[in-house]
Amino acid sequence: MAQQVLPQYQEAIRDGRQPLVELDPRRALGAVGGWRPSGPVGARAIPSERVDSVKLRDPEAWQQFEVANQDEYGGAVVSYAKRWAEFMEAAMAAGESLEACAERTSHEADTEGITGFMYGAAVATLAQTWEHGEALRRWHNLRYQVKDEGERANREGGVLNPAVLVIDGLAGGDA
Repeated sequence: MAQQVLPQYQEAIRDGRQPLVELDPRRALGAVGGWRPSGPVGARAIPSERVDSVKLRDPEAWQQFEVANQDEYGGAVVSYAKRWAEFMEAAMAAGESLEACAERTSHEADTEGITGFMYGAAVATLAQTWEHGEALRRWHNLRYQVKDEGERANREGGVLNPAVLVIDGLAGGDA
């Protein structure tokens, strides 16, 4: 099913601008701007301001990500990804490496109660759009590999799905 783009977004995209909208707090979960970084799910929404606080290498792709994810689930991924990138950038500005701060800040940024799949979607999006995305992708793949699939994903440019359940000790379907 194709995503419907609201007229105010179509106009902004056509004009090459970031879509800014007045948000109804009752619709915060599906809003382009997401939530205040310290707020819980459903907190008062604020409009996106071109993600000025995050260093993007591909702002156009980020904008497409925001516009395409206006439902409750996708909106939570947008909000989480932006907040996580902000937290990592603050930690790196204070002297931490991405590898040292990524795990901790991923938990600090999670005010929605994201799923493993949502986390993976945030990693994949940041890998494509964020200035430090490639380093994040590589860290993530090694962090979540079970054998050597993270190393392979790093060579091939992929992102491992962290929402995979591994049950050790089961062979050939025996329980």
